[in-house]
Amino acid sequence: MNDNVVQSHRVAFRSFGIPLAHVRTTAAAIKELDGIRWRLRGRCSSDKSGAWFKDPRTPAARTARSVCASCPVRARCLSAALLYGEGYGIWGGLDPEQRAALDRRLPRGETLRAVVTSALALRVMRDLDEAV
Repeated sequence: MNDNVVQSHRVAFRSFGIPLAHVRTTAAAIKELDGIRWRLRGRCSSDKSGAWFKDPRTPAARTARSVCASCPVRARCLSAALLYGEGYGIWGGLDPEQRAALDRRLPRGETLRAVVTSALALRVMRDLDEAV
């Protein structure tokens, strides 16, 4: 395995830093999202491939999204990416372009919880439509 893959995998386990000022959420949510415990329960936590940080159009990234679809911490993952302005990788099953669309809703006063809940519900509905 090359150093680039190992390095990209480690990104998910760093502390995030300062929440974006325009994101409305609670202090308890910030404390939870900045912690590492939820990340260790993610389906990606033991993956060494770095697929979550590859070009979103690649087969590896599509595989990463499919892993996210059934992840028990998917909502927390997406919430953390939006709260901290994560600009790279697939978080909660969404790539940076998809998260940017959600991020535009946050300065308008929508809460982080409302944005994430509606985004994941919409993804589930799309997945069901594609399955039929």
